[in-house]
Amino acid sequence: MKTHIAHKNHLSDKIVVVSSDRDLLARFRTSTIEKASRLLPYNRHVDRILIDLERNQNPDTGEEFVAKGQIEFGGPALLASVMSHDPTKAVEYLIEQLERLLRRRCAPPKTNGRPESAAGSFNARSS
Repeated sequence: MKTHIAHKNHLSDKIVVVSSDRDLLARFRTSTIEKASRLLPYNRHVDRILIDLERNQNPDTGEEFVAKGQIEFGGPALLASVMSHDPTKAVEYLIEQLERLLRRRCAPPKTNGRPESAAGSFNARSS
């Protein structure tokens, strides 16, 4: 059963951190919320940021940590996951990956290099 705790301050009411490992949740909840709060300014329509921390035992490589993230807002959710041998690095890499996805989503659309009026006049001449 996963335990979840939502942070209760005005900046990060929308951030939920869950984990099936109570020790992992207790150790990294506050720092994960602080790191995830830097994602909120990218889009004010963010409904929720969900971060799931997991610990996996791999017989070949030892202990691995998986951080999964989901950002929900008006459109399709943004999803990312990261695996590392260090839980702090897994969370940091996850936040960087989610930040990159948000930047791409919030960036103005790229043009084909021509001003809009030039494209329109080209089409007018060819007809």
